[in-house]
Amino acid sequence: MKKIKLLCIMGLLFLVTGCNADYTLTIDQNLNFTEEIRVNEDSSYFTINGQNIDEYIKMQKKIYQNNEPYSLFDYKINKTQTTTGVTGIRKDMSLDTFANNSILYGSLFSSIQVTHENNQLKFTTLDYAEHFFEKSVIPLDPYYQRVTFTLKTPFKVIQSNADSMNADTGVYTWNFDKNTQPKNVEFVLDTRVSEKEQVLNIMEKFWYIPCIVLVLLIGIVKIMIIIRKNNKI
Repeated sequence: MKKIKLLCIMGLLFLVTGCNADYTLTIDQNLNFTEEIRVNEDSSYFTINGQNIDEYIKMQKKIYQNNEPYSLFDYKINKTQTTTGVTGIRKDMSLDTFANNSILYGSLFSSIQVTHENNQLKFTTLDYAEHFFEKSVIPLDPYYQRVTFTLKTPFKVIQSNADSMNADTGVYTWNFDKNTQPKNVEFVLDTRVSEKEQVLNIMEKFWYIPCIVLVLLIGIVKIMIIIRKNNKI
């Protein structure tokens, strides 16, 4: 049972071989955490297995309905000509909720650590599972060919061990496969909001104020025009 949990990756799983999985963690400017998982498998599996994707999703939801955090995700089907997959998303978690109940627990890593002190958010995974990409002696025991971990955030990343990054778009990516040496995901964010962002946040929050002012100005102008017309009479 412990081995199966370690092999599970980020959400609703396919009991098949050769899956690819993509995990995306989005941390917005309000320190809300959103997890998205995408697992894809060659569509031929469902033809061979005789089970359609809808039946499989229902089966998995029944299995995990009382098992957080799997039951807390919203799922949808992804289907192309060659692959069939499931995407699960869980939006707007607080830091504490994410830190204590992330889908990452018991998957490619045994645990995670997240702290937020002195305007710095520090994230690191613990205990990389080297056997994660190994085939099992059990015929339909899951294993993965490739897994990506992607971070998206507007905050400045002041430290990370990402394999690739784009500081302009705030996207950082870690890649894992059977040839990957044991490693963890590590990054540090500067969570201070710049003055420009503060102004934009205020404008977004109180967008209706300029509209009210504009309406008042138009009303004042109309009243002045009416007063002038009356004075000429």
